[in-house]
Amino acid sequence: MLFIEKPYEFTPVMVPDEVVVSTDISYMDGQRHTLDIYQPSQTYQGLRPVIIDIYGGGLYFGEKSSFKLQNSLKLIKSGYVVISPDYSLIWQQPFPTQIYEIKAVIRWVREHAAKYQLDPNRIILSGESSGAHLAVLTAVTASRGMMSDTTFGMYPDQPETVQAVIASYGPYQMDVMPEQFEALGIAPKFPETGAANSFEGQMFNQRAPKEVPELVAQYNPVTYFNAAMPPMLILAGTDDHVVPVLQSQNLAVTALQVLPAAQVACWWVNGGDHGPADFANDEVLAWKIAHLEQWGLA
Repeated sequence: MLFIEKPYEFTPVMVPDEVVVSTDISYMDGQRHTLDIYQPSQTYQGLRPVIIDIYGGGLYFGEKSSFKLQNSLKLIKSGYVVISPDYSLIWQQPFPTQIYEIKAVIRWVREHAAKYQLDPNRIILSGESSGAHLAVLTAVTASRGMMSDTTFGMYPDQPETVQAVIASYGPYQMDVMPEQFEALGIAPKFPETGAANSFEGQMFNQRAPKEVPELVAQYNPVTYFNAAMPPMLILAGTDDHVVPVLQSQNLAVTALQVLPAAQVACWWVNGGDHGPADFANDEVLAWKIAHLEQWGLA
């Protein structure tokens, strides 16, 4: 069965105690343009750091506040506010519409910072799988003022930059995954990987990535890496059968060419596969918090 043919069933996130949820808030006109806000219930006088969580699903499946949000919600106990937005799936709107939507979310967050006690100077983008690709590409293009359309959405005068990225097992260079799986000795879960009917092929209007090298480069975050981009936490499992771990490892190597070593941190799970399960433990949570504190984002 192709990735794009697999059945999809929504599984909601389990909301922890001591959390206040505001649902279905519109961040711009149109379908799939709402977000949910998860806030600590404890009274607090100041502004809280913000995690904007971008779900994965190959850009083909998914919706806000699913079980994939669980790992981000664990940060609420440490004082973070978590925001889960929806965005257009690839069969609804072509790429890079999704980048414009996420940047519209960032502008909305800054515009409404006072209302929800959000710190506009401590915004972290977090994404898993294809959501990690969206998070990294959004962050690095914003740091250069590129891939932006402020007429898309509201509040065009608000900045689109973020202060950190948490990227979990994402695909970044879409035209080399078959070769990477072969080099790792891993059979991909979806044999169509690299073909026009693969999940990555949908991003290129149902064309094989190798047929459109200019678009592959345009949608590869490393194309935009620069010294002004935000620090990054990069996570992946070494036995990932959906996205080869080399995607994340190569991203980290390239990031270290433009950022200080203290601003790029990696967590590799030996034997870990695709999905949030291998990253749901207290050790990963403590590691995330420690680095965010180090970067002044706690």
